[in-house]
Amino acid sequence: MAQSTGSLVDQIAQLNAARTLVLGDAAFYPQIVNGVLPIIGARSRLELRRWGAEFLAETFSSPALAPAQKEQLAAIALQTLRETLELPEKDTVTLKHIVEAAASLYPLVFRHIINHPEDSKVWENMTAIKDDILRRWDTSPFSVKVCCIKFVQRVVQVQTHGLTDPRVRTEKKEMPAVPKGKTVDDSQRPEQNETSLAIVPRNHSILSLPYLEAEASGLLDRLLSVFQEDARYE
Repeated sequence: MAQSTGSLVDQIAQLNAARTLVLGDAAFYPQIVNGVLPIIGARSRLELRRWGAEFLAETFSSPALAPAQKEQLAAIALQTLRETLELPEKDTVTLKHIVEAAASLYPLVFRHIINHPEDSKVWENMTAIKDDILRRWDTSPFSVKVCCIKFVQRVVQVQTHGLTDPRVRTEKKEMPAVPKGKTVDDSQRPEQNETSLAIVPRNHSILSLPYLEAEASGLLDRLLSVFQEDARYE
């Protein structure tokens, strides 16, 4: 999708048409996401950034888009989200949708880095977004703060040792042969297991298990303090 030279109204109309297209057929998501990113980036007008942040939040939470495709698109979307988040201008609507998108992206990116540690730039962008959200958690307007809490809940979930079937292998090894006439229960496949520290190799070159677990513990304490504070005013 080429950069429109028309009016803002025309651009929004084109973007809404693109959104309608993917809502009708999820197969168009990769093409549309790649096409709109240059239009909705940090140098774009506020209205376009708002539209873009909302669209990306919708995209990465959509059940119609397969996790594998979301993982591929995450790498290119993260840079745009990070640059927009780091703008001096802090628009509440845009921030809210960026945090929503980040909550959907975090487990996808985490799993991607487990399997592709060479993509360090992807993890650098995700970590920068996470750190930015954590810094603004306490001082953001209420609508953004609620999204920050949901993001932190997702981070804690990912950065702890979740429930995992001990029969599922955490290393990339060939699955044992299945006897003729038998099938493998999907719950036994590593890719079906929830994303958590339980599936991170101890010698991973980027993900430090002690650091991630300690960070999750600290964030959980912050979450509990927020809930306790809210309970006092009920």
